[in-house]
Amino acid sequence: MRTRWVSLSTDALPTYATWAPVVAHVWKSLGYRTAIHLHVDHAGWATPFGEIVRRELERVDAMVAWIPTTRPLSVGSTMRASRIFAAHTLPFAPDDFVLTADADIVPLDAKFFDRSEDFVVLRPLYQRWCHAGGQQPPLRDEDFVPSTNPNMQMPGLPMPLRFPQCYTGATARIWRELMPSSLAEMVKGFGHDNGDLDELRTTHAILSSPRIRGTLVELERGHWRRGELHLVDPVDRPLLLRTRVAFPRGALVGSQGWTPKEGPIPFGAVDFQPARFEFDEPPWWCFDVVRMRYPHLSSWLDTYRRDLELSGWTPGRHPPRTEGFARMGAHRTKKVRMSPVAIRDEEPVVKAMRPPSMQSGRRATVTMSPAALRRRSS
Repeated sequence: MRTRWVSLSTDALPTYATWAPVVAHVWKSLGYRTAIHLHVDHAGWATPFGEIVRRELERVDAMVAWIPTTRPLSVGSTMRASRIFAAHTLPFAPDDFVLTADADIVPLDAKFFDRSEDFVVLRPLYQRWCHAGGQQPPLRDEDFVPSTNPNMQMPGLPMPLRFPQCYTGATARIWRELMPSSLAEMVKGFGHDNGDLDELRTTHAILSSPRIRGTLVELERGHWRRGELHLVDPVDRPLLLRTRVAFPRGALVGSQGWTPKEGPIPFGAVDFQPARFEFDEPPWWCFDVVRMRYPHLSSWLDTYRRDLELSGWTPGRHPPRTEGFARMGAHRTKKVRMSPVAIRDEEPVVKAMRPPSMQSGRRATVTMSPAALRRRSS
């Protein structure tokens, strides 16, 4: 039986890192294990806050790879792009299913994410919804043409397809076909940063794949297939934002629409993007959204919040910045050199959740068992 994985990434800034254990717990409730890339060049992991996040990821049985910044990409662009290389970085079995997602987006609809396909894009019309003025955008056979420039910037409508990182899924075998062997290889020759690189390159790889040859067939409303590729968009879900008409259906975003004070989670909600965590005013109300849909996590959420508060991170105080963050600035990194891949005789889950030692080489580092390594090479 194959394992289903969700591929996440984050640096050590609380803006996103706070949510990583929460989202990992939620995905576990939906039958997915978490594979997460953590940015190694960041002193924030050594703070009390960083230690709490690492500990909670370990408790949820996450498999971790430590990733350095890949120049000329920024930290943010590196972390976003790292998700599409998870099948190269981590020891998945060839038939394991790997779904890309965000560390700060909480899935709410269990049925929508209960996928059995080998190759699927969920919300494939995401970018088109954002330009469609509220009307369902079309999907046609002529849209399935790869760009001659996979690093293109997106024009307005009519626009080529652009598949989102939330959510593209495939078996590890297919991911390894689609992507180069490393992020460094993909950006070779680049002279600039590109925050859209992950989605543009994923889209280009899918549209160039022989696996999508054929004619577009609509299996049911909002579910298409072209070759081996399935595309599933919640076209009949309600628009849940009050501030934007042109937006994908079923998405709850921060406080731009419904809040828990108004009652139950709206019918048709697919996922929830919490307000970003800020030092001066942490949006603890977002924990209540998770609690409403996943009540079995209530006790853990209470403990997690208490631990974060006891770590010294409270409104008006910035301990993570005084213990590493302030010395570096929000996105500056110290230079380190990474060790080769460590091989341990244990299950393919990192037990010691600390950045690897600084030795020769500069590669993503992951702990895996010999058995896991054999599965990967098969």
